[in-house]
Amino acid sequence: MMLKIDKKKNIAIVATLTVFAIYNAVLFIVSGLVDHGAAFWISYVFMLTAFVFIALNAALQGKRPIQPKDFLLGYPVLKHSVIYTVVEFIVSTLFMCLDKAMTSGAIPAAVQLVLLAVHIVFLSMCYYAKETREELQQKVNTSTQFMRKLRTDVDTIADRISDAETKKVFSDFAEELRYSDPVSSAALSDVEARLSEAVDDAADALADGKNDEAQSLCRKARLILKERNRLCKELKEGV
Repeated sequence: MMLKIDKKKNIAIVATLTVFAIYNAVLFIVSGLVDHGAAFWISYVFMLTAFVFIALNAALQGKRPIQPKDFLLGYPVLKHSVIYTVVEFIVSTLFMCLDKAMTSGAIPAAVQLVLLAVHIVFLSMCYYAKETREELQQKVNTSTQFMRKLRTDVDTIADRISDAETKKVFSDFAEELRYSDPVSSAALSDVEARLSEAVDDAADALADGKNDEAQSLCRKARLILKERNRLCKELKEGV
């Protein structure tokens, strides 16, 4: 997978450099190397900047299976870079053609600086949206960690039980865990601590061969789970 991603990145960079080389060759063959004014050179520098942006973003996104998107238009980073490059090409070409008629480079500089600023804003939105999604995902992973671990522990315990009656009690408990609200919070810390303790005690009873006691402790854990689920519902309704 990594080789495939790196290959895509390298192709994008090589394609950008090839287009850049062709652009320069055509530009200076048509316009010549000398006798250019401020509007021409300012436009040329901004066009170079566009190529730099698209090459850098291609390199940065080469290791990402999914590109970050802005939250306004929903466009990915490279699409923004391509759009900016195309718009900058049109605008810079226009100012280069008007080079002789312009007395200064103030207008070309101002217009293309605005285009660059807009492009940077959209790129910032893309990367900010990415960071926000990653932070949110991290919070979700953290808040669901307790229930995921508890469900795994109970599933493991149930799989190891040979006694049919005891196995059914634990399997039913595992099924209830599977359909319980997975999100924890500070308000649930006490009830979740009791729930975890009850499961640990049930596991210890099983290890000692006390199936009846293990069943009783598992039923106790199921009652605590129902209490937790009720608290979860109340907390959500109270939001």
